[in-house]
Amino acid sequence: MKHSIVAMLNYNMYGVPLVGANICGYTTPTEEEDEELCVRWHQLATFYPFAKRFSQSQKSMFAYSAESLKNIQTAVEHRYTLLPVLYTLFYRAHTQGVPVVRPLFFDHLTDPDILDIGTQFMFGDSIMVAPVLDKGVTNHSVYFPEGVWYDYKLPNNIISDKGYQDQKVVLEEQTYYVKGGSVVIRYKNIANNTHAMNVGGDYILDVYLSSTGQSYGELFSDDGVTLNTIQTTNISS
Repeated sequence: MKHSIVAMLNYNMYGVPLVGANICGYTTPTEEEDEELCVRWHQLATFYPFAKRFSQSQKSMFAYSAESLKNIQTAVEHRYTLLPVLYTLFYRAHTQGVPVVRPLFFDHLTDPDILDIGTQFMFGDSIMVAPVLDKGVTNHSVYFPEGVWYDYKLPNNIISDKGYQDQKVVLEEQTYYVKGGSVVIRYKNIANNTHAMNVGGDYILDVYLSSTGQSYGELFSDDGVTLNTIQTTNISS
């Protein structure tokens, strides 16, 4: 799981954005997945550009506890709500070559403390993902670059001090933070298919103010069916 982050970031820096590891790893029929870490891996995969579940483990995921299955379902549903963000990032990757996911140093080139961090990454330029990668973690050390950062699940938890800080975590929740000055545009509800979400769905705009009280966001959207929309449609930012 940990190594998948560095590999994913490398591919994006090489110009190959559509990448992601097998969720819960490529186990053999004689191996058994760790249930807690599999939950954590699904939470990490919320932010994979390409997310897929594949395993030959002798223990089917459906043999997991009800609590674990609920946590996995929550992670998958959370990914679906963030599809407008992902779709917009792929538009930028296609038209400008900008990575969908990127190392922290991509946006903070003057911070020497950030160069060796390979377990956190940016999802676009607004969301910093700090996944829990070990079992039994309740106190998670997260590095915050310079700026204002918001805990997505506790918007009143505002972090403005640069450096490592300990954050309380539970297995039921993902760990990511949003940069102040950002607007995260996501689906309000999820449906059985993305076309229904795109055409008939409502959006939620999560506004995270900067230190000067400003914020900015963007959205690329089309009908989800027509091919070559970028080539045949006038796009304005």
